[in-house]
Amino acid sequence: MNKGNSTINMVGRWLSIFIFLALSQASIGQIWSENFGAAAACGDFDTAAIATTANGAWSITFPTANNNIDTTNNWYISARESFMGLTNCGDGCSSGGNLNRTLHVSTNTVPGAVFDNDSLSDIIVWTPAINTTGVEHMLLEFDYLEGGGAADSGTVVLGVGGTGSPVTILDPAKTFTGGCGISGQWTHASMYLDTIYNNQFQVYIGFRWQSNGDGAGTTPSFAVDNIEITDEVPEANFTMSDDSVCVGDPVDFSNFTTSQNATYAWAFGGSATPTTSTQASPQNVVFSTPGTYVITLTATNTNGSDVHLDTIEVLNCIPPGADFIASATNICEGQCIDFQDISTDGTFGKGAWNWQFQGGSPSLSNVQHPQQICYANSGIYNVTLTVTDTVTGLADTLIKTAYINVDTCSVPTATVAADDTTVCNNDFITFYALTTGNPDSIQWIFEGGNPASIKHTADSLDTIDVFYPTAGTYTVTIIVWNQAGSGVDTLVNFVTILDCPVPIADFDANDRVICPGASVVFQDNSQFATEWYWEFPGGQPGSSNDQYPVEVKYTTPGIYPVILIVKNVNGEDTLIVDDFIKVDSCLPPDPRFEIERDSICRSTCVQFFNTSLRTDSFYFIFWWHPDPDSITGTGADTITPTTPGYAWMLDDTLFNDTFFVVWKDYYPVMARVTNENDPIYCFDDSGTVGLQLFAYNEYDVSVLNMQDISVLNIGGSYPEVSAGPDKELLIDNIDSRFFKEDTVSLEGKGTAPFFKWYPEDGLSCADCPRPIIYPTTTRKYYLTNYDKYGCQAYDSVVVYVDKGYHMGIPNIFSPNGDDNNDILWLRGNNISNEGFVMQIWNRYGEMIFESFSQNNGWDGTYKGVPAPAGSYKYYVRATFENGEVGELKGNVSLVRY
Repeated sequence: MNKGNSTINMVGRWLSIFIFLALSQASIGQIWSENFGAAAACGDFDTAAIATTANGAWSITFPTANNNIDTTNNWYISARESFMGLTNCGDGCSSGGNLNRTLHVSTNTVPGAVFDNDSLSDIIVWTPAINTTGVEHMLLEFDYLEGGGAADSGTVVLGVGGTGSPVTILDPAKTFTGGCGISGQWTHASMYLDTIYNNQFQVYIGFRWQSNGDGAGTTPSFAVDNIEITDEVPEANFTMSDDSVCVGDPVDFSNFTTSQNATYAWAFGGSATPTTSTQASPQNVVFSTPGTYVITLTATNTNGSDVHLDTIEVLNCIPPGADFIASATNICEGQCIDFQDISTDGTFGKGAWNWQFQGGSPSLSNVQHPQQICYANSGIYNVTLTVTDTVTGLADTLIKTAYINVDTCSVPTATVAADDTTVCNNDFITFYALTTGNPDSIQWIFEGGNPASIKHTADSLDTIDVFYPTAGTYTVTIIVWNQAGSGVDTLVNFVTILDCPVPIADFDANDRVICPGASVVFQDNSQFATEWYWEFPGGQPGSSNDQYPVEVKYTTPGIYPVILIVKNVNGEDTLIVDDFIKVDSCLPPDPRFEIERDSICRSTCVQFFNTSLRTDSFYFIFWWHPDPDSITGTGADTITPTTPGYAWMLDDTLFNDTFFVVWKDYYPVMARVTNENDPIYCFDDSGTVGLQLFAYNEYDVSVLNMQDISVLNIGGSYPEVSAGPDKELLIDNIDSRFFKEDTVSLEGKGTAPFFKWYPEDGLSCADCPRPIIYPTTTRKYYLTNYDKYGCQAYDSVVVYVDKGYHMGIPNIFSPNGDDNNDILWLRGNNISNEGFVMQIWNRYGEMIFESFSQNNGWDGTYKGVPAPAGSYKYYVRATFENGEVGELKGNVSLVRY
């Protein structure tokens, strides 16, 4: 069962460590070591082929043909790639000042563990000969850096008696991941050497560097330091065939102790048979009593001993519990069904099944979930399942008597029905299967539909929704089966799918002008609609889903809108007619008017506005008295059809018995104005205006007499005004250091003393001739120039705002302190303060500058020191104020002249 070990197992492991330390602390012997010493100066740079250390002379071989003349990549011993300590980043004395020498691959042109990735290399550096006489258990350890590409590799090889036949013993993992980047991180490696290398006079350890010259690898190359070979005590370890077993089950033990020259002592506990053993890997150990037992292995060689502990759980085991279900238990003759095992697990689960199907074919099965068991003859049958725990051999049997009932069945029939047979394209139709004979499966075939065909059990497909995307006329077929036979119903051209575009709303009504309390019948004139929603503000009811709403009543005078929303599966359309229904009061007209103003300039016109109520037609007649002060209010004239200017009354039957009274000394100044809602009257001098307004509707005529409408001649004259020329500018981010102060000063002028700009948003002043504005969009501004009498003139000006977004970066800059092109900036307009990144790399791939603001450019230095002239790579990502993101990348040249 491989259950997790208990706490006693952890205690055993701590005890194993304690015993190992106690027995072997004085017995571990160092066989050979090399740390390459320290350099006298950073400039020391020795080729490993000619180097001699405290252990003797090192040598180099070239395993690959035609590679022995390679002089680009080679093994060196120097402090230019010094050991910085485990988990520290690689470095050299040229930058860090550390003179600790290491063995490393280099080009001798660039300090450190570097290599020419365009050069094909295969080179091994060998230790002096190592004598392993008398050793039993050798452990090789060293610290290293390794980089390169996927096809570049540093490996450890070994030779006996010479260096001509290297054998690879270790391919250590690359170390260039982590925070050190391309510098690499010092890492420790170790491995036990095979005992075939014991008791040898000449063992050579080699470090091999291979690069395929594809130009893809990155530093570091391969560097090694602190090489050590020690003779160790054994490290005891073992595994069990299972750590959780039943009482009486045999257990096998596999010995994985690191030493091959050790003796072994096993202890299994009092319930085990046997209780102890000296075999390397004891087999068939049996436990007779449930419980948790500690297993002890003691491994001993001439250097010392080690103990490993583990635990085993011995259980009282139970069998599984047999159970199952069938896909159907009442079926027709010849029908096939499936069975599913739902048995419960025993102590170690379940692993074997034995089925017996009385009357079925096949009648036996050993699979867990038998499929397609067929019954040819009617009857009532048993099903038997025996399920076994194959680990323990324990089993359980279940017999379900009279479980399967096989009956004779009639051939089924089917009829297709649908909720609708004509719909728009991209709509659904719901189909129904009307069947007889108890079919057990059904297949639908829908020409032009989605799904086009589907088959399943009858009860799951008796109702189905089908999507029709394309207009046309389509056939529907249904096929039903049971073991007695099948039935088919095919309806040719059963459904019609219309090509329905998005609907177009339109409507009318039987009457649009009504009296209060009258009802309106609405007519839908829409095209391609399948759904309707009406709104009748002011009406009763206020809404309707009918296609043709009737009896919509309006009780309050007014003008009301009507709204119609129509839909189909392809979309919807809305029609709003604001003044569709007019509910008249059905009262006589109520003549009214308003005057534009009562003070105007000389030789100026004034407009009158007809605001009459319930008026179908009307007349305006204007009277003029040049000297209002002479009106005494005592004399009046009666107006009849014989009065000059009123002959039209003869043709209007409504005026047969009508007369009007006006003040004396007034006289008509112009012909009557007929049905002009807003007449304009012009005045050349001061005076008083009289006005008559005749208002008609189908119910009556009403007259409004106004004798004293003062219009003051205030003596003003019209000014001359100019809003100035149109303006153009480029939009920008005001927070950018490159903001060009792109403001606009409008250049208005006029002969009158007062000014007024519209709109006022963003203007420094709205009542001055030359306001300043910070525009964000193209806009027209209007200027009014006026005097104290209200005499005024107008003009306008357009400010065009270019919203295009631009950015760029120079391809050369010269940080020489002359204040000209000293900083490398990203240039552009309307660049946001958020989402900005600018990065600079040197030719070694080091990122030497990073900025997160357009206002922060590169001054040409790295770590406070001027960077050398040359080409540098850059990458810029900027977000504009509209949310768009732009990217630039390329090379920029730094010059210092």
